[in-house]
Amino acid sequence: MHALEESPWIDPVLIPIASLQTGYQHFDHIKSCRYPGNDFFLDLGVFFAYSTDISFELEGRATRTHSHGFAVDQVKQAARYAILDDARGDPCALTVGLELCEPISPFGLKDPSFIHHALFEAEVHTSIGKEWIIEDSRTGYIYGLGAVGIGIQGSPWIRGNFTAAYNLSTLQILTASLDAEMGFGERSFHLPHFHGYGDIAYRLIDASIEYTYLTEDFEVSLKYLHSLYRKNCPNHLHQVALNISYPFNL
Repeated sequence: MHALEESPWIDPVLIPIASLQTGYQHFDHIKSCRYPGNDFFLDLGVFFAYSTDISFELEGRATRTHSHGFAVDQVKQAARYAILDDARGDPCALTVGLELCEPISPFGLKDPSFIHHALFEAEVHTSIGKEWIIEDSRTGYIYGLGAVGIGIQGSPWIRGNFTAAYNLSTLQILTASLDAEMGFGERSFHLPHFHGYGDIAYRLIDASIEYTYLTEDFEVSLKYLHSLYRKNCPNHLHQVALNISYPFNL
């Protein structure tokens, strides 16, 4: 679950944006082990683009899961750099990014409800996309992302994303996404010996749809995610999330 911005467009510029995301997810099993997941999560984030080429982001997450009450789950930092920008006349938009994540132990790392690999993780990604503009208004866009990560312990992982969006109107956006992730660990999931997903051979493919409504002051979106394929991680997962973003126009 990646609340950080990963699209290949960096905007708006010089306007800090605060975001709050809250949601719920449900699943019954991890592999063949019955594990009732009725989890709540709360993300708080701040985004700032220094220019159309460079952006920074900070995010913290708290969760309440089967294994613990409300507690801080992780802290994330991210930076992105734009190599190409189709809004400036390039054939496509292309960015590279770096994400750092510090899961909190024992609440984050040892909680199988959310995927964490080590007490410190680093991930590099690249994102490429194209937007369509008619009469100075964006009518839709598509982009794809590829990422590779490694923690201070365990095996690396890779993940990918494909997203397509269509503007229903100037104030409404409908977005569909497909996410896939694979960990290169050698072990199967075993709850009594679980210490994070760093050494587990997990696989996942998730699909999601999101509706966004824009106002003059803020942006609100509602997202639903459903797992299509899961191995060695929470399976038959359903997740719903509400996100509110507020720009501080200086």
